[in-house]
Amino acid sequence: MRRLLFLLPLLLACPSKDDGPICDAVRLGEALASAEVGDVVRVGACRLEGDLVVPAGVTLVGEGPTSILAGETVVELGADATLSAVRVESRELGVVARGAGRRTLDFVRIDVARGAGIALAGAELVANDVQVRGPVNDPNDASFVRVAGFVVETPCPDDGVCECTPGERRGEDEICDAEGAWARFTGVYGIYARGATLTLSDFRVGGVESGFASAGVVLEGCTTTWNGGVVMGHLGLGVLVRGGSAELTQVSIERTREGLRGLASYALVATDAELRTQAMRLSDNDRYGVLAQGGVGHLRDFFSDASGDVALWIANSESFVVEGESSISRAGFAGVVASAAEGVVLDGLRVSDTESVTRTLGSLFGAQTLGDGIHLSATSDATLRGVVLAGHARAGLVVDLAGGAPRFEDVSVDALAEGFGAIGGARSAGELVGDALGAWDEGIVRSELAGTRDTEALGERFDAIGVDVPPTTNESVGIVFPMF
Repeated sequence: MRRLLFLLPLLLACPSKDDGPICDAVRLGEALASAEVGDVVRVGACRLEGDLVVPAGVTLVGEGPTSILAGETVVELGADATLSAVRVESRELGVVARGAGRRTLDFVRIDVARGAGIALAGAELVANDVQVRGPVNDPNDASFVRVAGFVVETPCPDDGVCECTPGERRGEDEICDAEGAWARFTGVYGIYARGATLTLSDFRVGGVESGFASAGVVLEGCTTTWNGGVVMGHLGLGVLVRGGSAELTQVSIERTREGLRGLASYALVATDAELRTQAMRLSDNDRYGVLAQGGVGHLRDFFSDASGDVALWIANSESFVVEGESSISRAGFAGVVASAAEGVVLDGLRVSDTESVTRTLGSLFGAQTLGDGIHLSATSDATLRGVVLAGHARAGLVVDLAGGAPRFEDVSVDALAEGFGAIGGARSAGELVGDALGAWDEGIVRSELAGTRDTEALGERFDAIGVDVPPTTNESVGIVFPMF
């Protein structure tokens, strides 16, 4: 009923190019080609094959998921065009918008076999009640190890040994990629946007057995406001924000998978961007949660549970604040890492039950085993206020004091029988030597066991993170813009 009430004013406000819904692909193309600004073209409850262009200022509206548009580049939207109440089945690009002007999507379902569900360049997108689904139904399927979503017609790289010619096809599901290697021809991005402005509400990318093979959402130099949505089931990356700004409210990122590639997965990566979130939830992600590299960040009411690696890694930031009713639980390696970061404030955050994990952090440090709540590395101006640290496998808090002590206000920490509460010391060459209590830890309240264990830690050596960012970050975010 809500959908019908929404569409009725739209249909009444503008004339239609046809008295009834169209269920013929040729007639639909003709109706769109002759449509003028303000016209509404209707498609019926049927499946139509072909690539469509919706001219500037024209609305194409269907009858819901039974109105199916299928093709290669299925719908290209002109400036101020609208697509509503249809299902798109794409074999390379679902919806495309290039150049200035607003495009509107409402109550649209997009299923992608290859390429990207939505591709934007320099456009403004307003989208409500949209779901984009991809082909990844098993992240451990070996055929998703090397993937490509677009035809690339280039010569074999001079410095490479090519087994095939880039752009060459082998059957329906294989293509030779830009490096001259055979790859699975599949859906790689739910959304790929560059230089765009996005306003999203009730926007879902992926789902159970319907993720994308490279990233759910890629935002390059965009301005994004996203209110309500889910990003689920993707290989490699859930959301990438590179440059620009993103404000996410009540967005969940779940089940970001590592697969069999040997590269770490990330629920959200923000590089040199302004990232603001409210009530964002991360759950059941194979490796990293949020990696914020450079730029500024503000997370309010942030929630993360069951990440296989660091839930929040802040690196080289100008300013980064976590506040409100925020909690991180059951991370691996560390709940929070802040490395070479400025302006870090953790206010009211609870971090609990970090599990001990051994990771390789570059050749300099080799393998390190951590299970820490918060790990501060070369981040001396941090402020921890009202932070609760409980149940961590190794230590609740580990602080590199080489550049000075952070500020602690009402920080409470306990220790497990074989663990520690709050440890500070000077770090070098991947190790930190425990320092005496009382000089640097004002504002930290330890449980009785934590106090005993931390006193015994004087002079003991601890593995300490000595890299600004995880070593595979550049590989994970080095995405090439699709040529559409």
